[in-house]
Amino acid sequence: EQVLEQPQLIWPAMRTAVDAAYERYGAGRRAPVAVTEYNLVANLDLDENKLMVRAVNALYTADTIGQFAEQGVTIANHWNLANGAAESGTDYGMIDVKTGVRSPQYYGMLLWQRFGSELLPVESVFSPSTTLSVYAGRTDDGIITLLAINKTDQPIEASLRIAGVDAALSGTLDTVTASTLDDLEVRLNGVLEPLTSLDDAPPQQLALFEQTTQQQFAPFSITLIRLSSKP
Repeated sequence: EQVLEQPQLIWPAMRTAVDAAYERYGAGRRAPVAVTEYNLVANLDLDENKLMVRAVNALYTADTIGQFAEQGVTIANHWNLANGAAESGTDYGMIDVKTGVRSPQYYGMLLWQRFGSELLPVESVFSPSTTLSVYAGRTDDGIITLLAINKTDQPIEASLRIAGVDAALSGTLDTVTASTLDDLEVRLNGVLEPLTSLDDAPPQQLALFEQTTQQQFAPFSITLIRLSSKP
């Protein structure tokens, strides 16, 4: 579980170091920041426990992408889409090149693809390093989104409040869940190994979402809530 603390520790520190370098060597001038490669493990052969193909990497990837957004990273490349397995069975890739099976980290990326392009401010009483990290956003067509990563083995009950919204909202709920961080497979909306089209794993339709609503986040999960005032 210490692995899941790393996105909150590493990426803000790296951004601080980059900004310090701008000040020292660039007279305060700024340039876009790109992360050319990232994954849970840098050296394939050192991943003897196959962490990159386990559920822990889905949560790690989801939180890392959130940190890139918060730290103003312009572009980040996940290494990689399809790589090929090492002798140990671990793999950098999100998709197995021989079988086409998607690794857990694929689904962390998937929920972010549905998040939207605008990051909104969010406040939480939970520790983002060890308990629940939360990101809020908005899509180009005005859908409000909330992505939460439960890093614990217990469900977390939270009271959600959307500032500035008076009317009840309708929405959907996507979840990626695992029984343990060591799982080699995860479930998308309750479905193990969904179709490529994902048609057999649709999001859950939410009842009307009031200004303040109770929401439970499953153990070892990534949850995406999408809310709209449209019927």
